[in-house]
Amino acid sequence: MNAVIINEQQLQIEIDALKAEFPDTKDIYREVCVLLFFRYGITPTANKLYQYVRRGSMSAPAEALNKFWLELREKSRVRIERPDIAYFNLKAPLNIVQSCHIKQL
Repeated sequence: MNAVIINEQQLQIEIDALKAEFPDTKDIYREVCVLLFFRYGITPTANKLYQYVRRGSMSAPAEALNKFWLELREKSRVRIERPDIAYFNLKAPLNIVQSCHIKQL
């Protein structure tokens, strides 16, 4: 239980430092999302964000949280720009499926 109190105190100290570093409310909420999720392993919620930062209306942490999750999804998405399989290799199975479909008609 002592470790939880120390972590909570340490978290609040880091959030206070972020408040001093980022004057814009949206930036603070974004940075607190990053801090909670990546450093402390806590899933950020709008209520938690507002509880720690206490700036702006409740729509500010909700908006920051939505943007945080969108950015995280976008950055973690895997994109294959140039597949290793050649185009003609992809077209062959398509031709087989089309010919089977035509035969059934």
